[in-house]
Amino acid sequence: MTEPLLIKDALEKSAEYLRSRGSSSPRLDAELLLGHTLCLSRLQLYLNFDRPLTEEEKGRYRGLLKRRAGHEPVAYILGEKEFMSLALHVTPAVLIPRPETEILVEEVMKRIDEWRGLHHEEMPNVFEVGIGCGAISISLLHHFPELKIRASDRSAPALEVAGDNARRHGVMERLTLLHGDLFAGDAGPFDFIISNPPYIAETERDSLAPDILEHEPHEALFAGPEGLDVISRIIREGVKILAPDGWIFLEIGKDQLYKIQEVIKPIEEIKKVLTAEDHMGIVRVLFLQK
Repeated sequence: MTEPLLIKDALEKSAEYLRSRGSSSPRLDAELLLGHTLCLSRLQLYLNFDRPLTEEEKGRYRGLLKRRAGHEPVAYILGEKEFMSLALHVTPAVLIPRPETEILVEEVMKRIDEWRGLHHEEMPNVFEVGIGCGAISISLLHHFPELKIRASDRSAPALEVAGDNARRHGVMERLTLLHGDLFAGDAGPFDFIISNPPYIAETERDSLAPDILEHEPHEALFAGPEGLDVISRIIREGVKILAPDGWIFLEIGKDQLYKIQEVIKPIEEIKKVLTAEDHMGIVRVLFLQK
């Protein structure tokens, strides 16, 4: 008679398997995938350590482990990623939201509060360039119930994902989605322009982990030889449709600040340049005021 496979043993064996296949977080991956298979939270897994898996459950779990061993990101396997405490649907059509982008959202929230204090509690006009799955806009709309946002994306499938997430979190009525490049023909003016644009240099392509390079959408990752093609366009074109005293918020890559400052230098309309760092001390957010 075959020995039953208990949850605790399944986790140990699968974590070792994923470690041997190059996962950077094998135990966490194993827990998330098994929890998904059994419809249990990570805490519930630990509370049911001695529960045996059925043959059907083992088969489904092996299938998920095989996908992860092939470097498919866990978020795509689960179809979900948490961002700013919100569960967001994700597919290979969109970039997986990352913790660094939460820094961008937090900085925007601070500036919205400041802006309202100066404008009789009115909400600013906000535009997001490249909404992707909707992580930034939906987080802001969820936090500010009176806020409205216009947002664009070149990818129609990405806009579908963003729309699904907006409906899921009850903010679709305050979100306008536009299909097109950058501002999709919208002339503003806007008080806040926000973007987590593609900013990886083509020269860095071979240095990316297979999870990213082989599965995430390249149009949301790469932006020319230095990774600055889209950032430069957002700054130059965004300033033209930015209201007086308005802000442009950008997530940027490591060591890109000095190169971006060369883009900013000849633009006379920009009167203030501020930055925010991540927990590693790396400048991740750039915000410019007109």
